[in-house]
Amino acid sequence: MIKQQKLLILFFYLFVSQTSIAQNASFNTQYLFNLLQINPGYSGTSERIEMVAGSKLQWVGFEGAPVTHYLSASTLLGSSNLGLGGTLNHERIGITRHTNLLLDFSYHLQLYNHQYLSFGMKAGASFFSANLNEVDVVTSGDDFLQGQHSEVTSNIGFGAFYYSDDVYLGLSAPSFYRGKDRIVSNGSAEFQTSNPIYFIGGTIITLNDNWKTRPSMLYRMDDNLTNVLDLNNQFILKDKFSLGLGYRTSDELVFITQLELNKGLKFGYSFNYPLSEANNFSTFHTHELLVRYSFLKKSSIYVSPRFF
Repeated sequence: MIKQQKLLILFFYLFVSQTSIAQNASFNTQYLFNLLQINPGYSGTSERIEMVAGSKLQWVGFEGAPVTHYLSASTLLGSSNLGLGGTLNHERIGITRHTNLLLDFSYHLQLYNHQYLSFGMKAGASFFSANLNEVDVVTSGDDFLQGQHSEVTSNIGFGAFYYSDDVYLGLSAPSFYRGKDRIVSNGSAEFQTSNPIYFIGGTIITLNDNWKTRPSMLYRMDDNLTNVLDLNNQFILKDKFSLGLGYRTSDELVFITQLELNKGLKFGYSFNYPLSEANNFSTFHTHELLVRYSFLKKSSIYVSPRFF
């Protein structure tokens, strides 16, 4: 009975009515090392081929809690000013599945010396499915809670990104346009995934020969959901190991770390700890793992590791 209640709570959290409602877009803590996730203008900021893979386990221990897997890659095309990237994101929440397959394009303008401004576009498709047969119901016979449903919608996003050797700023709407996910049965339901706007910024500050610090911020604006401010600071030891702490105005503490094993290969881990006891999920924690690898092109020379 407890299992049934948990699944029903999560299901009706997403589909509480048969009218359009907003669902929070997937948001990963490791965006700090995967800015392409939220800003298409980030593609091509490096001549290297940057690849990132990760998994986020949200509310571990809660039946049907969100699980997200993602893969992204980007590079600058030859000696041109064009950047190319791609992202694949798959999220499982209870009985629902979301898969986003997106391409990222960008154009980079050199402003002065090592300062650049890029403009990017993200376009692709979102695949949604729901298996209503997985719902454990108290009263059987409701046609609305039966069957399997799927939907394919388009997704278009935009972004601008300013960057230099040690500073970055970005403004983006990665889901500027996205169609509604629908469930059609004896009754029908549809919901709109939120389309947030992100403002990001950060810098690298050298403290001495061994230590650097990386303060950063992200502000997520959404007309349908509560706006969130994300503040972080990391300390970096000998360009190999970083450890940081962050705070989100959604009442969360974020512990984040990253380790570079060799030239180009990095591992990242983050842990989210909810502060509010009023939060229904305050006893469940969130973990995220990330692997990032930079492929050096034949014409490239490894100078130093990248911190964004």
